[in-house]
This record gives sequence, C-alpha cells and structure tokens, in this order.
Amino acid sequence: MKQLITKLLMLTAVLSASTNIYAYDFEVDGIYYNIISSSEKTVEVTSGDNEYFGNVVIPEQVTYNNDTYSVTAIGEEAFEDCDEMTAVTIGNSVTTIGYYAFSGCSGLTSVMIPNSVTTIGYYAFSGCSGLTSVMIPNSVTTISDSAFEGCRELTSVTIPESVTTISDSAFYGCSGLTSVTIPNGVTSIGESAFYNCNGLTSVTIPESVTTIGDSAFRGCSGLTSVTIPNSVTSIGVGAFDDCNGIKSVNISDLSAWCKIDFASQSSNPLYYAHNLYLNGELLTDLTIPDGITEIKDYAFIGCSSLTSVTIPNGVTSIGESAFNSCYNLKSAEIPSSTTSIGYGAFQDCFSLSSLNIDYGLLRIADQMCLGCASLKTMTIPNSVNCIEENAFNDCVTLESLIISNKLVYIERLAFENCKKITEITSLNPYPPILEREWNGIYPFDNKIFTTATLYVPVGALKAYRDADGWKKFVNIKEVDFGSVDNVENDAISVTAKNSLITIYGVDNIVVEVYNLSGQLVYSGTNTVINVLSKGIYLVRISGKTFKIAVL
Repeated sequence: MKQLITKLLMLTAVLSASTNIYAYDFEVDGIYYNIISSSEKTVEVTSGDNEYFGNVVIPEQVTYNNDTYSVTAIGEEAFEDCDEMTAVTIGNSVTTIGYYAFSGCSGLTSVMIPNSVTTIGYYAFSGCSGLTSVMIPNSVTTISDSAFEGCRELTSVTIPESVTTISDSAFYGCSGLTSVTIPNGVTSIGESAFYNCNGLTSVTIPESVTTIGDSAFRGCSGLTSVTIPNSVTSIGVGAFDDCNGIKSVNISDLSAWCKIDFASQSSNPLYYAHNLYLNGELLTDLTIPDGITEIKDYAFIGCSSLTSVTIPNGVTSIGESAFNSCYNLKSAEIPSSTTSIGYGAFQDCFSLSSLNIDYGLLRIADQMCLGCASLKTMTIPNSVNCIEENAFNDCVTLESLIISNKLVYIERLAFENCKKITEITSLNPYPPILEREWNGIYPFDNKIFTTATLYVPVGALKAYRDADGWKKFVNIKEVDFGSVDNVENDAISVTAKNSLITIYGVDNIVVEVYNLSGQLVYSGTNTVINVLSKGIYLVRISGKTFKIAVL
C-alpha cells in the first residue's frame, strides 16, 4: 500500500512539473493570451511563464492555429509587478483594462490608451511609480477605485468628458500631480479620490458635480484655492482635511452654499482658507439670503473674513459650529424665528462683542459662545429654559448678564473663567437650578460670588438666599421688574432697542440714565442715547423716573 501511494505522489509531481503554472491558452510573440470566446474569436492578454519587459506592443489581432482573434481585454493582473516593462502600446480593439492589470509596474513611464477602452478597472495602474503622464480617451466612462493610486510621478492627467464618476482613491497618493481638470459631466468625486496629492495647486470642479466624498482632497497641502460650484449639495467627512495651504474659497451663489451638507469641520475648505469670495468679492458683511430656513453645520466655520452676520426672519436653526472660529466677526443678529442654535455655533469668535438673540430660542447650546473673548454683555431671551455646559466658558471680558424669566437650568461650567462679571440680573422669581461639578464647582467662576451683584425680582430674595449655588452670592438685591418695558408717563415715553434708549415728548431737557448699581452712565439733552451695554436702566426726566430694559 505504501509503495502505491509513493508512486502516485511521484506521478503527481511529474505531471505538475510538465504543466504551466500560469493559466494561459497560448503565446504569440512573447505575449500570453486567454480565449474569451471561441465562437466570437476574442481573447484577453494575461500573464505567462516569463515576465514582460521593455516596450510592449499589444496588437489588435493575433493569429494562433490558423484562427485570428480580436484582442478585446487586458486581463486581471496581466502585467502585475512587471517592473522592467518601460512602455506599453495598447491596440485599438481593447475595451477593458482589468483589475490590477499594470499594478506595480514601477518602470512603466508611458501608456497609450486607445479610444476603444471604456473601463479602467480597480487598481489597474496602482503603484506605477514611474508613470509620468497618461491620456485617458473620450471612450472611457469609468475610472474605477484606486486605478492610478500611488502613481507618484504622474504630473498631469486629462479626464475626458465621457467620465461621469471619479471613483474612490482613483488618484490616491499621486503626489506629483500639479493640476487636474474635472470635466463637465462628472457628478461625483469619490472617497479619497485625490488623497495626498500634495503637489496639486489648483482644481476646477464643474457645475455637474453634486457630491464630494470623504477625504476626497485630504492632504492636498499644495492646494491654494478651491471653487465650489452651485451644484454641490454634500461634502463628505474630512474632504479637505490637512489642506492647510488653501487661502481662498470661491462661490457664485450664497443660497447654494448655505444648502451644502458639510459632514465635518474639515469638509468645508473654509476651515483652512478663512476667506470666502462671492463672485470675486471678499465677503465681510454676511446677510443670509431670504428663503434659507437652515444654516447648516460648519457652513461658515473658520471664515475670518466675516465681520458681521445678519440672519433674516425665517431661519429656524443654526447648525453645529456654523460660525466657529470666525475670528473677526464682531456682531450677529439672531431673529425670533430661530429656535435652535447648535453646539459651538459661535465658539472662538474672539472679536464678537454684540450677539443679539430675539425671543424664540429654546436652549443655549453646549459651547455655543465658548471663547468669545470680546463679549461684554449677554441677554438670555425669555424663551430660553436651559443654558448648557461650557456655553460661555472663557468669555473673559463678560461683565453683565441678564437671565430669562423662564430659565430652569444652568449646566456645569457654563460661565467658567468669566471672572469679570460684575452684575447678573435674573428675571426669574424662581432660582434656576445650578449644576454642580463633582468637586463642588458651580457654573459660575468662584470669584464672582464675592465681586458681582445679583439682581432678582422683588419677593425672590429669600428664594435665592436659600437656593443651592445662588446663596454663595454675597451681594443680592431685589429689583421691581414688573414695569420694565417700553414705558410712558403723560406726554413722555421711553423705548429701548439695540442698545439705544429713545425718549419722546421732550425737547432740550436734561436726561439722566443710571444703571442698577446707581452709577450715572449718561447726562445730557440727547433724546437718543447709546448705553453700549445691555441691562436694566433708570431714566430720570424732569423729576420722573422710568425703568427700561435694554436687550
């Protein structure tokens, strides 16, 4: 029995040695072929016993055993890792270049792709590190995933009008690529399509593109400007991550820009560029167009060219980090239609000194104004019931705070490092709950419990004296807020809006304005008085006193 098994094994070894380890049907002139269809007489180029080298010419037709075949495809892995092959000419009969067909051909410097080719397969030329240029003909409709990945010497590529999709990682790591023109007709740019093309200095995205995938231009550190067409509706996670050389973003339609879904902060090239150009003009004073109901997440993140923002009635929500790091933004007006402002919406707007929020907002979001170092006064509208954690953390110049009469809860660290607060006016007769940290720290910085004055409604003093956290304030005073509004007395009326107190029914009469601390802030005969800071004021005219809220 043992002898029989031994003989069978020896026979198997002999048969294996005499059989090609490569699966090909025939070889002509050093090129190996597999028959695709005997009836249609079609073949594909494949790998064989010997590695291809030098200049390889793939014919349109080949004759074998008196049969003539059309060469219609370059098969999967046909030339993979043939690093001594320097050039290839593909016959005009080939329609498909298969998966990994030329992958790893590091010595390949040029490729002639004929007009007959319609599909370039996955990883077809990946790792062809010596390839310097490639002309993709108009017949090609699909550039598959990673088709040219790692072709680091490739300096230019022409993508034809026939292509509708640039697939995932198509030009990943083509670090020598300096420019690329994406034709009209392409509707999507795939994930990581131009990832780490750090030699790329400019890219033109046509009006046909609607989607830019995750990490599409990630690591393109040489990119200096980007034009985003009106057709784009979504930009994926990290699409422009590490594109720290971008200096400008160009758009032609502000409404279209406001409708883009940005998946992350570095999906928006503004995160690095800081400068937004609308029809060639640097955008500084932003007015959100009528008809926009939502300002999307990250819509203007990092746009330091902005100095003011006006949001029309009709906008119902402002997304996460929508204006985060707009370093030069000085003022923003939020209308009554806005009921939601997202996490970090105005975070690190260092120059923001005026943020006017109309009645309508329901919550002050986590980190909404964190690091707004120029914000000196803040009025929380009466519609707000909660101030979330870190909402005003590091607002280091905040001096005056007015809390809404419906506020129920202030979360941890909401006003941490706001050491310059000198007065807090709470319009709520019931003390809002102050969330306490594990170490006993309340939402307010410990320092202000002794340095700031807390103003509360008449009759609420005991409630605040007994309430957890609030009782730490040394200076608590009652104020009658019942009549605080636009007020009239006989022929004299006083109104307040946008930091202005306006007096009607007087002429050349001395007016005195005091803050709640009793400090005289104005004395004169003007009938329109800019009091600069929001708060409760007492206006004295001809022996009569008016109480007014500047919100």
